[in-house]
Amino acid sequence: MEITSVSNRIIGEISSNNDDIEICFISESKGIPIKQETMANHVKHEYWPMLNGNYRYCTDKKCPVIYYNNKDSKYFIQDELRTTVMHKIPIGTPNRPACYCMM
Repeated sequence: MEITSVSNRIIGEISSNNDDIEICFISESKGIPIKQETMANHVKHEYWPMLNGNYRYCTDKKCPVIYYNNKDSKYFIQDELRTTVMHKIPIGTPNRPACYCMM
């Protein structure tokens, strides 16, 4: 089954039959819970109405998913954020932000 982002961009396929809502379906990594206030600081304004529910941050550097909510099938990628997520950018890359608030 394909996974699409909130802007309907195809991200990838579900990598397993895992139904654990804490696991990113693309990377199979356990995500970190994210507060709604943090999401509102980083997500583009047009997506704010989608911020209801429990979101997690995917820590896998190679995964295109930044925030996800498997229960509601909501997946955010970098293009849908107002800020750059430094943890997804290799160290030494020009213009890599110095910090990123997650909690």
